[in-house]
Amino acid sequence: MAQAVTIRPAEAGDVELLDAALRALSGDLGDTHVATAADLREAGFGPRPAFRALLALQGGGAVGVVVFSPLYSTTRGVPGAYVSDLWVAASARGRVE
Repeated sequence: MAQAVTIRPAEAGDVELLDAALRALSGDLGDTHVATAADLREAGFGPRPAFRALLALQGGGAVGVVVFSPLYSTTRGVPGAYVSDLWVAASARGRVE
């Protein structure tokens, strides 16, 4: 039986995991990844975070990530979230636990 997956909000101490997951996403897409862990720390974990992230963790490593930013829908009149990045490791895709 596979280890359980835990999903939780990313914290400042997770920037290396977050960076690795986003680099994997870029690699899967054939994109160049320019942002660094320091960039992520500054933009996402300062006094006014530009984004939030959830990490899916298994066995001490990230097997998934979603990065999102708050938005406001002027047509619906409600706040929401814009998902900018979503990645699941190939080893974790298609599994139901």
